[in-house]
Order: sequence, then C-alpha cells, then structure tokens
Amino acid sequence: MYGKVLVLCLLLSAMARSATVCTSDTLTNYEALVGGCTVKGLPFSGFTFNLVFATGGAVPVTAGQITVSPVDPDLEGGLNFASDGFSVSAGQSVEYQISYSVDDPPIIHGWDLQLVDPVTPPSIITITSEECLGAAFSGTSCPTSSTVTNIVSDNGTTPVLRDKEYFPITRTVGVLTTIELDAHLGGSASFTSITQQAVLAPEPWPAMLTPSGLLLLVFARRLRR
Repeated sequence: MYGKVLVLCLLLSAMARSATVCTSDTLTNYEALVGGCTVKGLPFSGFTFNLVFATGGAVPVTAGQITVSPVDPDLEGGLNFASDGFSVSAGQSVEYQISYSVDDPPIIHGWDLQLVDPVTPPSIITITSEECLGAAFSGTSCPTSSTVTNIVSDNGTTPVLRDKEYFPITRTVGVLTTIELDAHLGGSASFTSITQQAVLAPEPWPAMLTPSGLLLLVFARRLRR
C-alpha cells in the first residue's frame, strides 16, 4: 500500500509541475490550448469564440485581435479579454460569444463580471455571462439546466459596470458570454475589456490552491474512489 501511495504522490507531483499557467496571449492561441491553463490553480479550458452577427458595415474583431490575460486578486481568479476592436459606430451592431469552462477543485461559489467602456447615446453595450453549474456548455445549452446570469451594460447614461453573483460551492462552471454592441439608432459604442473571475470560497480553500494543496485535494479524491 505504501508503495502505491508513493507512486501516486510522485505522479501527481509531476502532473502539478507540468500544468500550464495562463499567460497573456491571443484568444486564438487560447482556443488552441490542449488541456487549458490555470489561474490560481483553477483549470480554464475549452475556449471558443464566435461571431453571431454584424450589421450596418460593422467590422468584426477576430480572436487573434483579442488579448486574454490572467487576473489573480484575493479570493478570485479569472481572465481579462481586451481588444481595441470591440467597437461600432452609428448604424452598426455586432454580437459575439465566448465560451469556456473552469473545473476542479470544488471551491467556486460565485462569478464576477466587469466592463470597461465608453458609450455615446443612444447606442448600448450589453454583456451577458451565463454560468452553467456542474458542467461545461454544450454549444449554447447547459446540460445540468442549472444556471446563474451576470449582466453588465452601458447606454451612455446609466452604466452598470459590475455584477457579482453567488451560488452554492461548485466544482465545474461552464461560461457562455454574449457580447452585444448596438448603435443601429445612432451614437457609438466601444469597450476596452471585460474581466470574468471565479469567486472562491473563503478559508481554508485559498490555502488549498497552492501546488501542495492541490496535490492533497487530488490525492484525497483518489483515496475515496
């Protein structure tokens, strides 16, 4: 038994060392990641980016023009999506969707969505982040039918630039973000970036996000099987 435990510990240690840490890169390269990457020990994976529509001559931004950067404040961990191509002028509108998932260990108990933008009325920016609790999205469908929604928006007069929602501690969270920029009635709309962060359970969970803590979590799960 001791030998098996030792081998398992060495294997898990090697896995922990080989985990890819998220760095600043294009969304195109994030889509191509095999196995995803980690922020504060949380694995982010399964990235997709889609243009839903573009009207009025709007020039859509591409995944290669979007920079993804890790964000790592206390008790949160996530990603920032930034581009100077998120913009529309009078008569134009565009919609995008970004999807990915966050998985393991079971310490996520909320989601934080933030928007940095300028808007000239009567245009509007609306960003909706839907979280699927317990599974990654399958296309635009949540397999568990258990969802939480964050919405930020700005119409140039009454901005709502941050929305933090809480839910029961969850292991897997699928994220589907819809980005809408609408200036078909006039004005202009653009934004610099959005930040999406998993809200982590309070102590003692942050201590478990160290490499040794994560190793113990995985080892404990294997012993229960």
